[in-house]
Amino acid sequence: MMPHNPQTDQKEKAPSLSDEAQKQIGRKLRLLYEQLEAEPIPDKFVDLLRALAEKESKPR
Repeated sequence: MMPHNPQTDQKEKAPSLSDEAQKQIGRKLRLLYEQLEAEPIPDKFVDLLRALAEKESKPR
C-alpha cells in the first residue's frame, strides 16, 4: 500500500464543476433535447424505416 501523499491524491481527483454550473448545463441540455424532439423526422429516415419494416415482414 502506498503512503498518503497530498500532491498525488490531488492529481488523481477528477475536476468537478460547481453545483450551479452543473444545473446550468443540465437546463441547457434539456432545452436542446426538447427542441430536437419537436422537429419532424426527415423523410429519408421515415422511408428507411418503412423499407426495413417491409423487408422484415416478408417471409424468407
